[in-house]
Amino acid sequence: MTQKIFVQSEDKVSKAGKPYSRFKDDAGVWMSAFDEETITPLKANLNKPVEVTIQTTDKGFVNIRSFDNTIEGAATKVASPTTTTISRNEGSAKATMYVSYAKDIFIELHRVNGEVDGKQVSLKELQDSALMIVQNMRREFE
Repeated sequence: MTQKIFVQSEDKVSKAGKPYSRFKDDAGVWMSAFDEETITPLKANLNKPVEVTIQTTDKGFVNIRSFDNTIEGAATKVASPTTTTISRNEGSAKATMYVSYAKDIFIELHRVNGEVDGKQVSLKELQDSALMIVQNMRREFE
């Protein structure tokens, strides 16, 4: 289980015509949910701390597998803004965006005790996993 605060939701339809919902957490990461038993309580608890089960697919998609619990009396975490300057190749106008995505995924992987698929991994392996997820996501949307 992972603790999250979801701040926004969107109803979508997959390429196969199946309805689903996306939820944006307080760190700006979008995650998808496909069954009503998960979607309904998440929509009812926007901006409140909840526990969910999250899975990242081989293609890099982050899915909410189940709504597990609300967290009563938990303080809302407010992140302080940070600024990062990145030198990038002028031929890659989207490099900063991809670095940002990889950083967010790396932070989340590290936050869940540095484990990937239940195995403890090094920071380098976490970085490689984050980069692989972003590369897979990029290929899916090109």
